[in-house]
Amino acid sequence: MNNIKKIGLLSHTSNIGGAEKMLIALGEKLSKNGYDVCVIAPGKGLVFEECCEKGIAYVTIDSLPFYIFQSKKIDEEFANRTLLGIKELANIITSLDIDLLINNTLTNLVGVLAANECRLPVVTWVHGILDPFLLGNAYDSNTRLMFDKFVFALSNKIVFCSKWTENFYKNIILDDNYCAIDNWVDMACDEKKKGEKRIICLNSIEKNKGIIEALEAVSLLQKRGIDVSLDIYGKNGTEFECDVVKTIKTHKLEKKVFLHEKKDDVKSIYENADILIQPSYLESFGLTIIEAMAAKVLVVSAKSGGPEDIIKDGKNGFLVEKGSSSDLADAIERAIFSKKRDEIVDNAYQDYLKLYNGKVAEEKWLNLIDNCQNGDYKIKSLYVDALDLLLRNMGTIVDDVVITSSPRAIDVEDIMISKVIKGKCDFRIKSFEGKLLELSVIFTELSGRTKKGQMKASIKKNGKMISTSAISLDKVVNNTWKKIVFDEILVEKNDKLYLTLEYEGEEEYVVYMWKRKNILQKIAIKTHLFEDELYCVV
Repeated sequence: MNNIKKIGLLSHTSNIGGAEKMLIALGEKLSKNGYDVCVIAPGKGLVFEECCEKGIAYVTIDSLPFYIFQSKKIDEEFANRTLLGIKELANIITSLDIDLLINNTLTNLVGVLAANECRLPVVTWVHGILDPFLLGNAYDSNTRLMFDKFVFALSNKIVFCSKWTENFYKNIILDDNYCAIDNWVDMACDEKKKGEKRIICLNSIEKNKGIIEALEAVSLLQKRGIDVSLDIYGKNGTEFECDVVKTIKTHKLEKKVFLHEKKDDVKSIYENADILIQPSYLESFGLTIIEAMAAKVLVVSAKSGGPEDIIKDGKNGFLVEKGSSSDLADAIERAIFSKKRDEIVDNAYQDYLKLYNGKVAEEKWLNLIDNCQNGDYKIKSLYVDALDLLLRNMGTIVDDVVITSSPRAIDVEDIMISKVIKGKCDFRIKSFEGKLLELSVIFTELSGRTKKGQMKASIKKNGKMISTSAISLDKVVNNTWKKIVFDEILVEKNDKLYLTLEYEGEEEYVVYMWKRKNILQKIAIKTHLFEDELYCVV
């Protein structure tokens, strides 16, 4: 038990996204249970409007700089604004008599540092991950990862929006003070007219959201004689949206695919839909999926992280490989004509009631807050002092602080993942000349199990084994560059280099490879005329 009465909810933005929807929903539940709640956010955007509508107090903060957009050298403006933000938030905490801060972001340092300065318990609520390929070449994942570790170390409790997100991060958390509380929706289900082929997608129109694959899937279904329509609620006026419009015209889908602005009233969207598709490349949870389950709309989702924890293929929805328009079309066809369609929809609705409705989450949050105590300030002060020193010495290079190496970011259109590494797997290394001392490779562990053991690595040059190495798998962070160190290898023009990875454990490891866009190359790969080419930096 504790004496927590007033809770501050810190948002990194005043725009409305999934994380902000959940923060406001939590605010409503805490208010209903007698807590005095106040949202703290920069500016007065849609979050402010929602808070006013729901009667939640709102305070603005000027300085919440993002560390996710830092390069290897910490920007002077970022450091100065962070120090100002700490002071500003500490004043807000003191003036409002806040007893607990819920830090709804893994993007900045202000929340945890201000809370620690005020000797206040802080809960960090993590809603997603940022892969290197989502941020572009200008930003360094090393810096981001280092600051992520600081945020975790300075948090009394860490809440993840899904078990998948927890598994992604738990390897870099020092304590066991974390848990997963699934996101939720409170949506009453009304009876609606039954259809078959009204498909909706509520993803933003962005590259990584699988919109092009959705359009291609609709085109394939039309060619099969299956007359479907697709409504996409995610217009945002970006350059990529122009590409989407061009794709619609190319496939002659102007009368089958319709683009809409996002809507606050999603209930009305689901009432006129039969199937929700979620074709994203990466989703830490999948809020639209549980909305659809609550509204008794059948779900077809890509295997993109969080959705794999929610959807059981053929039981309460359908799962497809991400990035595959043909797989998506096949799954939509199965969904339309399945004799078990009503059973699948009902199974999904029962899972919503059991796992993803507001009462389940409310109980877990109230229990977590009731047991939230201040930590060991002697230990925390070490992190605070280290961060303070780092911020006050602007321009410090941070490469050697973190585990992994991040030579460059990735364009999502250029990559694919390898087959699961079981036993030995060989990969061709792109040609170069000079000395090879180390190789950086992106690993991903798919099963969500605890990482353990070693991955053996060896280099062959022109068919001859010339150097071996190994990496400890408990030091591997998913979807981040991992450096493998070798003895010096001299590489000359026309030398053929191969990397052999060997692993015999139960975990499911894959590595990133170059994606070949030419259809003849894709056929050649299947017939083994081409070898897998590793996505790596030497």
